[in-house]
Amino acid sequence: GVKCISHLRPLTQSRDNELHMIGLHALAIVGGPDALAAVKSAIESAELPTQNEAVRILSTWPNNWPEDSEAGQALLMLATSAEKMSHQVLGLRGYLQYIRGNKKLSNEQKVAKVKDVRSHIKRPEEKRRAIAVLGDAPSSSALELLTTFAEDSAVAEEAYSAMVRIAGQDIRGVSKDQRRQVLKTVAEKSRNDDIKRRARKTLSGVR
Repeated sequence: GVKCISHLRPLTQSRDNELHMIGLHALAIVGGPDALAAVKSAIESAELPTQNEAVRILSTWPNNWPEDSEAGQALLMLATSAEKMSHQVLGLRGYLQYIRGNKKLSNEQKVAKVKDVRSHIKRPEEKRRAIAVLGDAPSSSALELLTTFAEDSAVAEEAYSAMVRIAGQDIRGVSKDQRRQVLKTVAEKSRNDDIKRRARKTLSGVR
């Protein structure tokens, strides 16, 4: 637990790169604000291997503590303003995973956070992660955003699948007519037989 941090901190200050890495990985397992501060500091390191490893560690931050919410802000900064493209990608992936796993955020808040980074979500891999967040955040705004993702043929089927999952639920602010329309659209446009079948079956249950 937290008591370990005082023993691990010297490792993160070691000039030996290998020991430094070991210390950072151990701190990430412990989590908490002090551990997060050490990893954020390593991201500013002049040593490129240390910097790269710290970014990788932050992108899979465990989010065990209430204070670990600060990891979300650090990931957002990486996603939107890191100098290296590889760091931006890892930051974005980590941020989307952070949103998805954050139990304090409402569904609407999760969707709003995905919208905030929408312009940075360009590749199919990250789009799939964003779709996974939206699929777990049933709401009118999630359906709206999933519709825009469905316009990209590379991830359309994942978006359609998430839309079926959401439209099969009673959602505040989404009428049955709207849910039916979503399901009809998926049944018509999807090229995946299983998703088409699920859409039709779900549609028959919305009465």
